[in-house]
Amino acid sequence: MNNSLIHRLCIMIVCLTTIHANARHATTQPVLAETQPGATSVVLRGHTGSVISSAAYNLEGTRILTASSDGTVRIWDAATGKELAVLRGHRQAIQTATFSPDGKRIVTASFDKTAHIWNVDTGEVVTTLTDPESVLWSAEFSPDGKRVVTGSGDKTARVWNVANGQELTVLRHEDDVLDATFTHDGKRILTRSGDKTARIWDAESAEELAVFRGHENAVYSATFSPDEKRVVTTSSDKTVRIWDTATGRELAVLRGHESYVYIAVFSPDGKRFLTASADKTVRIWDAATGKEFVVLSGHEKACGSAAFSPNGEHVVTASADKTARLWDADSGKELAVLNGHEGAVSFAIFSPDGRRILTTSSDKTARIWNIEDALNQAERK
Repeated sequence: MNNSLIHRLCIMIVCLTTIHANARHATTQPVLAETQPGATSVVLRGHTGSVISSAAYNLEGTRILTASSDGTVRIWDAATGKELAVLRGHRQAIQTATFSPDGKRIVTASFDKTAHIWNVDTGEVVTTLTDPESVLWSAEFSPDGKRVVTGSGDKTARVWNVANGQELTVLRHEDDVLDATFTHDGKRILTRSGDKTARIWDAESAEELAVFRGHENAVYSATFSPDEKRVVTTSSDKTVRIWDTATGRELAVLRGHESYVYIAVFSPDGKRFLTASADKTVRIWDAATGKEFVVLSGHEKACGSAAFSPNGEHVVTASADKTARLWDADSGKELAVLNGHEGAVSFAIFSPDGRRILTTSSDKTARIWNIEDALNQAERK
């Protein structure tokens, strides 16, 4: 079993499911669930496989997108939790799903070796991108929405023309490419791989501009700072590393986690970043010095996801202990525990306005939590 497959299996349990191809509009109604006295969440129920692969808001915060191992993508009203559409077309589990910058299209990556580009209004597939060699781990739009970059089990990232599905360039690693993302100007691409490296490429010429080499195992995440002058990587080797984007030089190796480090996420102002680990903690670091700022400790099992609020004041964490937790980003104080999921909570993010939290779980549901309600409930304890 190669490092990249181990990486995915450590974060999620995925069922490969065969499904019928077509799109339909749905009428599933949301459930308002009381999880503790005074605390409620809207439950997004409809997936038949674990909702662990992907979830996102559109830029306006009016729609939610979830993707599942059941091979479907579902669109929900972010205010009410009403299911608006179910997109069917993939034959196996979907790994990622994201909105285009203008919110009019969705791109999905699947184990069936395809990425689909969907029309949000009609639910129809408008373009299919096919990698004949292997599963697709990721797919993401360029900032202008005209290209998509995919990461594949055939050791490549590929850049595609959205309008006609034409393959434009191929970027080659030595193991599975687990993720690929464009810079803000769309001119460069950052990839991470099971070959223990992350790399930066020219998006048009496919020239390799920098190689971040130093991890002893697969790179679990690779993240640009907001100004794109630094990259932070994490790995199952328990380390976090900071790199200079222009030169590829390793600036710092951060040690402190006692197990796999799954993700790194920068604060909106770029002054700090957080890391989430299988050691049950999330740690916040000073981005300039690499000094550990605070440790968020309280979960009883691995933490696979975490995010800063849009204003940088709060952090939400997700854990296999079936809870998500809200924290003060400066003091590290635990502010609220979001109980209600019946399985591991695999993902948590804030809404664009910072008023709600979206969580997904292996219990086949997603939930929308009102932060004010959660804080008020915690204060009454």
